[in-house]
Amino acid sequence: MNRKRILTLVVVSVLAVLAIAVRFLWLDSKPGWELDEVVYAKITVNLMQDGYPWLTNGVRYLSHPPFFFELLKRWFEFTGVGIWQGRVLSAMTQVIGFLALYFALNKMVGRKGALISTIFALFDGWIVFTGRIGWMENSLVILIVLSVWLYSEAVNHASMPLFVLAGILIGISATYKHIGVFLFLAIPLFWLFTGRLRTKENLAALVTAFIILFAYVGYMTYKWDGLYLTQTENQLLRTLGQRYSPGLNYGFREMVSAISSRYWIFFTDILVIVIGVPWTLVQAVKAIRGRYIGNSILLAWATAAIVFLSAISMKSPHYFILMLVPLYALVGSKLKLSTRQTSAVLAIFVLMSLITWTLRIASQNDNLLKKVQNYAETQIPEDAVVFTTEPICSVIRQPNCIKLEGLTDDGVKAALARADWVLEYQSTTQKFPKVLGGLQKDQISGFKDTVTIFVQDDLAYFRAVCPQN
Repeated sequence: MNRKRILTLVVVSVLAVLAIAVRFLWLDSKPGWELDEVVYAKITVNLMQDGYPWLTNGVRYLSHPPFFFELLKRWFEFTGVGIWQGRVLSAMTQVIGFLALYFALNKMVGRKGALISTIFALFDGWIVFTGRIGWMENSLVILIVLSVWLYSEAVNHASMPLFVLAGILIGISATYKHIGVFLFLAIPLFWLFTGRLRTKENLAALVTAFIILFAYVGYMTYKWDGLYLTQTENQLLRTLGQRYSPGLNYGFREMVSAISSRYWIFFTDILVIVIGVPWTLVQAVKAIRGRYIGNSILLAWATAAIVFLSAISMKSPHYFILMLVPLYALVGSKLKLSTRQTSAVLAIFVLMSLITWTLRIASQNDNLLKKVQNYAETQIPEDAVVFTTEPICSVIRQPNCIKLEGLTDDGVKAALARADWVLEYQSTTQKFPKVLGGLQKDQISGFKDTVTIFVQDDLAYFRAVCPQN
């Protein structure tokens, strides 16, 4: 084996060890528990105990498809139940997804582009952070990457059966978690970018994808009727901004404030989005005009993600991986540098990402929800009525917990009047109804959020929020 091959093997081995280390070190406590992952864990525990997924008062949970919870259930049965176990599954599925990304891109754009794109994705600060959280998108990435690869094979072979199979996989991606529906947009975009190439085959893929998704919707409507439709309507209205989602419906000013105050440490991601998104859209315009040189499938994938995620009103932080991965795939395929220049770019990128990891993960002790759980265990009576957010209700032992989510203004007033304790959760993008009375006892802080704890004076609250009585 010559010196160059030995050096390459050493570098790849070091990068592989680093990619695993930044995802698994201190995974049990760093970063602090995120809101959605504690809810997912609670739903899955209820699924294991009662045979069906539920979150509140035994009502079947249908806001998300059940497939992730079934996957997590089987994982919990193998590893035991806990946030840490769920995070291990997420980190593992993300690594598997990026292995699939490398092999797919190797077929689509060649070995060099595949390696560059995969290294970008493996070490991106926000993607690493996402991989350490028990979010659905980590496993969804596997389905999306496989869908794009199969669609590419269909295009290359001009095979109607492969187009149909690609449509099936795209439909499965959207069914696994409905945010995957953005892939539907990639098909007509590719058709536009290639001068309306293979119209019948692309139409077959798109129609097949819709059939898969509608088959799921039809089955769930038939089986659960109004319950499914009500919860699905709620999710749709939240996505479109017609119904408030705490911390997820924020504007440009709130975003800038959050970035400048806390999220500036993800500086590589900020640069990628600020530069990469406009650049991608310019390439899309060139493609429509017939002047784009490059892989049109990757361009359609990245453009679909940008357009779709920009259009919806619900800005969930775990959605950003769905845009970052195709951006890196596209950039890696277009980067035309010498081997030395490429190595320098990747080395700087990995170093910057490790700085982000150190600032956000290694140096933080920010497990707010765990601290709140411990506080409720030791300081709040088990039979107390608590008013707080859904994720906090999921981690504390008090069964009489009133969730803020879904309440009208009158419902909030009634909850404030009834509660013995209020755990007021606030973050950089999420506010809690202003507490009008009660005695502040404590405040617990995390990286981006705080919980202020109030002991209620029932009569004072009742008079404050319902003065007409």
